[in-house]
Amino acid sequence: MVLVLYQISRLLFLIFNISAFSGNDTIDMFKALFYGIRFDISAIAITNILILLLHIIPGNFKKNITYQKVLKILFFIVNGFFLFINFVDIEYFKFTNKRSTFDLLNLITTGNDMQNISLKFIIDYWYILLLFIISMVASWKLYPKFTINITNILSYKTTIIKSIASGLLIVLFFLLYRGIDYRPLSIISAAKYSSAENIPLVLNSTFTFIRTSFKDDLEKKEYFTENNLRKHFSPINKYSSENKFTNKNVVIIILESFGKEYTGFYNNYKGYTPFLDSLINVSLSFKNSYANGKKSMEAVPSIIASIPSLITNPFITSKFSANEINSLASILKTKGFNTSFYHGGNNGTMGFDTFSKLAGVDKYFGRNEYPKANNDYDGNWGILDKQYLKYFCTELSSKKQPFFSTVFTLSSHHPYNVPDIYKDKFISGTLPIHKSIQYTDYSLMLFFNDAKKTEWFKNTIFIITADHTSLTRSKLYKNKVGIYSVPIIFFDPSNDTLVGVSDKICQHCDIMPSVLDYINYKKEFISYGNSIFDNNNSFSINYINGIYQIIKDDYMLQFDGKTSIALYKFNDDTLLKNNLIENKAYSNNKITLENEIKAIIQSFNNRMINNNLTVE
Repeated sequence: MVLVLYQISRLLFLIFNISAFSGNDTIDMFKALFYGIRFDISAIAITNILILLLHIIPGNFKKNITYQKVLKILFFIVNGFFLFINFVDIEYFKFTNKRSTFDLLNLITTGNDMQNISLKFIIDYWYILLLFIISMVASWKLYPKFTINITNILSYKTTIIKSIASGLLIVLFFLLYRGIDYRPLSIISAAKYSSAENIPLVLNSTFTFIRTSFKDDLEKKEYFTENNLRKHFSPINKYSSENKFTNKNVVIIILESFGKEYTGFYNNYKGYTPFLDSLINVSLSFKNSYANGKKSMEAVPSIIASIPSLITNPFITSKFSANEINSLASILKTKGFNTSFYHGGNNGTMGFDTFSKLAGVDKYFGRNEYPKANNDYDGNWGILDKQYLKYFCTELSSKKQPFFSTVFTLSSHHPYNVPDIYKDKFISGTLPIHKSIQYTDYSLMLFFNDAKKTEWFKNTIFIITADHTSLTRSKLYKNKVGIYSVPIIFFDPSNDTLVGVSDKICQHCDIMPSVLDYINYKKEFISYGNSIFDNNNSFSINYINGIYQIIKDDYMLQFDGKTSIALYKFNDDTLLKNNLIENKAYSNNKITLENEIKAIIQSFNNRMINNNLTVE
């Protein structure tokens, strides 16, 4: 019965997200649905092991009607909880492009945002809750009726047989969970049964949740010796400009959910960001620019500390979050910079306050520090962007220069609320997020209008980017390259040569080294990106559904930790339909990219495990 419910949830998952899979091979999609049963059985076996034990434990007390009712209730609590996660992912997948993992609990329990927003989620996604309730009610009705066996005395032979059968059942459940292969069934095992794009169809949310619970799945790697490792990749960066260090203010603006798809500048349509488009015209931006993750928690370490999201649980909530790191804040503090982080959300949201402290930020400013917190509260996440960006500008004017400061907007987050006085000012667009994107873009324009009047404006370099992508219509932004495509913009009002659209690949992890290079910082530091002002090779790296991928030059390689499973020439094959991994003409490209991604993984894992993310 539970297995049937898992199949129903998987079919609903496919139906509600069909646009994310419709570009893939139909046969491969059906294979994903079929082999997904294997992962469902594994998930059901481990989550029901206690219920099995309570059914087969010796004793006549099991014939008690109360005992059986308790078992029934326990059965529905356990399976209802895990099935609910699968139903949640029917819609949540649109935002993360992966099945939920244990970090979902971290997201819910970090801060009190879920308490504030839960009712809004229920209202917006009522149909998901309704489908779940229908499933639970139907299964309650179908649950077998308990009948009392009048036989009280079991023969010695029957007792032996039942004991052996009980032991075999326990072994069977364990094997169903683990699998009979040499290595236990894992998230990455899904790659054996389907293409990387269809891995979420093979998996179920219970399996990914259980497999990532209470652990950070990093293991030491030895792809290369230490000497050979440095030939392929080293995170130690140093720039030797002859120019003097520049005490230029650094302001990073992180726009919630501002995927490239919403801009007009990068697309063949008007878009929803007229001000950002105009700013890009007088800035340095990139044709190929990417986030390193799909969540806000993953974006902040990448942007501020050049730490990519190469771990299932975000760095902020992982067991490695106490590691010593270097960041823009900690490095610039050594040069006398005042450092700060501003976010209009509730203090504690996403763990930004604790990460800021770890990163060496002098002061974190959340909703608690905002002077009119109740007046300008959006009713969901925090302070409205227009008011908060105005406040941010005022705050910067009160700081001693030079300063480093980051602001993170929030109005373009679900439920995409726009103040009533602006609802008629912006067009609705084709997605619920479009109106709120326009509102934040308008708020950004007002911020820069105010900033232009300050004396610190021309002595500042601004970096504007998005934390991650969000809802999308275009197939171009649904593939494994497009789901990370965000604007990354460098704007210096005093430098009219910092203008143009570069063909270089730029990632969030490039922001820290690029800023340090731009202001002529000359000491060594750890970074998993490169300066966009340097002539070295640029790349972008991601990790999702157990698959690593590297984007470099014209290619994107997917790697499962042992083997390369896909290679695409993404600038020509924009929808990633032609997998070149078996094409011998591209074997050199595959080998080069595989060596580089192995070196990055080895460096990241080993340094993270050894707490070696700073230069001594």
